Amino acid sequence: MISMRFHDFALFSTLYPEGMKFFKPWYDSVLRQSSSDFDLWIGCDRISECEISARAGVRPAATMIESKSGESPIKLRERIFREIIKDGYEAIIFVDSDDVLIPTRVEYAIRAMRRFDVYGCGMILIDGSGNRIGREFQAPETWNLSSDLVRNNIFGLSNTAYKTEMLKKSFPFQEDCVLLDWYLATLSWCNQATFYFDKTIQMEYRQYSNNVARCVPPFSHDQILAATRRVLRHYDCVLQSLCTYDRRKKDKICQAKIYVAAFYDSITMSADILSAYTTKLNELPVDHIWWSCVAHPVLEEIWRT
Repeated sequence: MISMRFHDFALFSTLYPEGMKFFKPWYDSVLRQSSSDFDLWIGCDRISECEISARAGVRPAATMIESKSGESPIKLRERIFREIIKDGYEAIIFVDSDDVLIPTRVEYAIRAMRRFDVYGCGMILIDGSGNRIGREFQAPETWNLSSDLVRNNIFGLSNTAYKTEMLKKSFPFQEDCVLLDWYLATLSWCNQATFYFDKTIQMEYRQYSNNVARCVPPFSHDQILAATRRVLRHYDCVLQSLCTYDRRKKDKICQAKIYVAAFYDSITMSADILSAYTTKLNELPVDHIWWSCVAHPVLEEIWRT
């Protein structure tokens, strides 16, 4: 691997075999950015540089790092983040390779990184074919970092940027830290990071069958169960990394875990409760954010009984 640092900011994404069908619109949107003050870094997850070039018909102008045999996607990301930090970049701008960047995505992220540790932006949702579906992903009007980040998330790995000095504090990642975006945001919050969420639409966020963090109904019973298990594992990962952090924040995370664990017990012990909850969840007139489908507070009376 030979890295070539020319700028102060790194734009990072991961490419993988299942997502290569989305490569062209993603890469075209990278090339159309209004700011060129970034270097592109790509993690090659279960796919080689040569395969990427062959499938795409072009070799991306990027530093590309291939996964090692047996290396998990989480550990691949950690290894690349460490390399980016070692090279002296000021911040990393995160984008998913199955999404599409609005032309000012990088420009706005860089502007925010001059003042904040963590930046997030609004997104408009598209389907698997790239058609807009009439929904946005936004920070709810009442969303509050200190009270709501422990329950759900608006800072993903497609709509954020992080100061590298803040990312340093999150290592090492656990192998099964699947919700890495939420983990990074939570640890940054625990480390007194300054956050900014810009509601300006800067990404087209693709919703299709492979989404781990689904935010568009209808939700199925299996999706609710799987999402709840992931959220519980997220709490475990965070708490195992919080030995010396602010006790009040740790207590908030513990309480959130207890709440979700009670929800999980309820929906796994009663198929009727799971069915009633899912039905009512799909009827809610809300735009969901990541993991708001789990133990939604408006529906507490269903599963608390």
